[in-house]
Amino acid sequence: MDFGRWIMRTFFHGNMTHSLKPFGLVVGVIAAITSYLSIGRVYLDPTSIASSTFNAYLEMAYVLAFAISISVGGGVIGIAGRTTCPKCGQKFMFTRKKRLITGQGTHRGYEVTNYKSDWSCDNCNHKEKVPEVVERAIPED
Repeated sequence: MDFGRWIMRTFFHGNMTHSLKPFGLVVGVIAAITSYLSIGRVYLDPTSIASSTFNAYLEMAYVLAFAISISVGGGVIGIAGRTTCPKCGQKFMFTRKKRLITGQGTHRGYEVTNYKSDWSCDNCNHKEKVPEVVERAIPED
């Protein structure tokens, strides 16, 4: 949340309703370049890794950069969609303030927990009570 708010304030001059398409495009280009440098080179010339240990470390750096660009970019865009206020439309502002358990049980190997969550916007103070259901698989012994 804080990272997303920082991105919106830094790159979009504090406009929290701005589209994240430019951010997604930049992250997509970085991901495409690092995917080519990490996976494409190995696919086109598999012997490039074996030629020296430096190449192997370089490939691992490209794989790490690819993984970071995909996870950070996808995470920020995904969280922006889930935390957009339905009233004022600002991203990263509609957050859960409180979550109360309303019921628990088991069903077909799953532990099911029902919640009633209080969500509110940090900008316009719009409030909603949202029911949530969380299912967790019961581990087998």
